[in-house]
Amino acid sequence: TMTEEEAKRARLDEEEEEEEKKSKKRARGAEVPQRLDCPYLGTINRHVLDFDFEKLCSVSLSGENVYVDLVDGKYFQGRGKETNAYRHALEKSHYVWMNVMDGKVFCIPDGYEVV
Repeated sequence: TMTEEEAKRARLDEEEEEEEKKSKKRARGAEVPQRLDCPYLGTINRHVLDFDFEKLCSVSLSGENVYVDLVDGKYFQGRGKETNAYRHALEKSHYVWMNVMDGKVFCIPDGYEVV
């Protein structure tokens, strides 16, 4: 059987896990800054954009949280620092991205929505 101390520790661990989950949810739902001016809009290349492709990340092959690079037309997952899209943005200097589900446009890695 669990000692009183072990039971207390297990409850604290559960509470910490719950708080961490809530914190992550808050971070995801956090307001994204919006800007009307984006210095990179001129880099969009309409000739390479083909939305008939299956909207899957070209690295992970996941269809979740996918963005299209509006400079080269490639699809990548995510927008945060540890994502394939972020890495591609930095490697190729491609900063204008569109969420394939809702059509919102973002500047990666600067982190703002272009409105």
